[in-house]
Amino acid sequence: MILRRLRELGVLGINGRNASFVLPHNPRHAFPEVDDKIRTKALCQRAGVAVPHQLGVLRYHHELRDLETLIGERDAFVLKPARGSQGKGVAVVRGRRDGRFVVGGRAEMGFDDLRYHAAEILSGLFSLGGQPDEVLIEECLQVHPELADLSGSGVPDVRILIYRGVPVMAMMRLPTRRSGGRANLHQGAVGVGVHLASGRSERALWRRSWISHHPDTEKPIVGAVVPEFPTLLEMSVRAAAQTELQYLGVDLVVDAQRGPLVLELNARPGLSIQLANARGLLPRLRAVERSCRPQAEADDWAFCQLQGGLDALCRPPRAASPLVRGDLLDSSARPAHRETRRRSPRRCGVAPCRWPRWPRRCWAAGWPAPSRAARPSFPATACATRPRSCRCRAARRCGCGCAKTPRCSAS
Repeated sequence: MILRRLRELGVLGINGRNASFVLPHNPRHAFPEVDDKIRTKALCQRAGVAVPHQLGVLRYHHELRDLETLIGERDAFVLKPARGSQGKGVAVVRGRRDGRFVVGGRAEMGFDDLRYHAAEILSGLFSLGGQPDEVLIEECLQVHPELADLSGSGVPDVRILIYRGVPVMAMMRLPTRRSGGRANLHQGAVGVGVHLASGRSERALWRRSWISHHPDTEKPIVGAVVPEFPTLLEMSVRAAAQTELQYLGVDLVVDAQRGPLVLELNARPGLSIQLANARGLLPRLRAVERSCRPQAEADDWAFCQLQGGLDALCRPPRAASPLVRGDLLDSSARPAHRETRRRSPRRCGVAPCRWPRWPRRCWAAGWPAPSRAARPSFPATACATRPRSCRCRAARRCGCGCAKTPRCSAS
């Protein structure tokens, strides 16, 4: 019943995502371009898309001795794995205290601790598949003034899902103390559903519960507008057009000084964006398939707007969504034409039959229908008794399990 209700709501599952969208529309040879953050940064720079400044890259263990030189006198920077996922291994340094680095607003690390963490990244502890990785050192971005009340201890980012050059769903991720300043839902950040047409937040989800205020700052979340949201949509489409992927997620951030920036691309975006928006992805993806042209003709942002992709997907939200109301487990909420009557089990017609509810065990019911050579010859009235003591191989061959099987010498 739950699966049927999820299908009616258009919720996309992990198997459906892989089979219907990732495998057919994302060629495997294009994955390294988005899995590697260093290559993604170079790809966006060639397309004229703004990205955070890169301070340095460590590729081998002997380069760890240069870590202090790369950092210099900076008090704020980000140290992350180039091929990591789910925010694992990301160290957001916010300042210094007594000669030690303040990571995530709480923990303190010295140069030796930071060098050890970089060695773990190089060894592949946080990379996809456990392969050797590279250490990427970037500038630490500043929170936009309009999102300062919702930032907690980090910088919020925006995830926009692109399908065939059209944005289909968006959410904003707010870091918390629990997430260590990282805007990642798996680490404890808040997921906020964002309306595509207006950029206004509709609802917020944190730790499997709906909330209306930020857990750290206690400021209201619902109703907040993402700054420069139209520019974020345009940049996400431009960045996605530089790859051969047609179904991907684009992570962006609005910096206080530099404005919108592209953080990374994801060839296998997670499905938690449906929970943040309380809407299924499948109806929107199918709407894009019916209305949009191939990717080669949808590279122009103006074409995406004129073709009605956003207008068809950005209708005003309803007063209450089925997922929010809790109708998921309510069987009375299903449409009448969807009701199906449970099929009554077949009976073999012999009374009293020992197998009325399991017709597959009774050959007298004709289900399944074995060949004449395999079907033993016994009268139908033999179905009235179930063998209790006979466990021979012949009794197991008998479909109805009766004790009067001609092949069974014990009976």
